[in-house]
Amino acid sequence: MFVCDLVTGASPRMLEQFWHFGETTVRMGPGCFDIGQAAVLAIPPGEQAELSEGGEYGWRSPVFGQKIPAPVLRVWRKTQLPACFGAVLDFQTAAASLAELQLQTDHAGGIELILRRYGKVRESVSFPASGPPSFT
Repeated sequence: MFVCDLVTGASPRMLEQFWHFGETTVRMGPGCFDIGQAAVLAIPPGEQAELSEGGEYGWRSPVFGQKIPAPVLRVWRKTQLPACFGAVLDFQTAAASLAELQLQTDHAGGIELILRRYGKVRESVSFPASGPPSFT
């Protein structure tokens, strides 16, 4: 599943994206996280990212009034707008191999996310500035 969050507005901004996991999560490599051996999350390897549990953001509530520590990934950057956060949740090859996500932009404002495994393109999706996304 490809995720592309595009943020527009006044610049510059501190942007944060949070991924809350219900399973044990392990960093496999730059920008690659194994989620309970059920899925792999890949973000561009150059992103500032912190995987933690508890603290300010790493909690979940299984029932009202109860709070237990849970893994959370915080991705952030201070940047000019518009800006894009890209990610891929891969449910098919969980824990099988390191994934790498590349995010590219074009002059028209479009965004392309490219998922690679073992150096080869596995899948990609293009989000044009207008119109529906296209998959390859």
